[in-house]
Amino acid sequence: MVSLIPQQTKSAAEAIAPEYKGKLSFVSLDAARWAQHGKSMGLQASPGIVIQDAKNNYVLQSVTKESLAAHCKGVLDGTLKPHLKSQEIPESN
Repeated sequence: MVSLIPQQTKSAAEAIAPEYKGKLSFVSLDAARWAQHGKSMGLQASPGIVIQDAKNNYVLQSVTKESLAAHCKGVLDGTLKPHLKSQEIPESN
């Protein structure tokens, strides 16, 4: 998991990380230094969380302990849809 991380996000991750030991890795990135990397994974702004597997990125922009726990659970049980890089569908052609 990649994160552009302020204290609130860090606290949320530290609170739930033990539940996912052996299933997910939690890693933080410097938002200023690695902003472009975060954007390439789907983050629109800092703070945010991305869970990345071999094929997909799962983006969470609004991070609380509860939303992060639900995000992690959704990725692992397959109920969360991955982030797709695409443009909005035009209203007309």
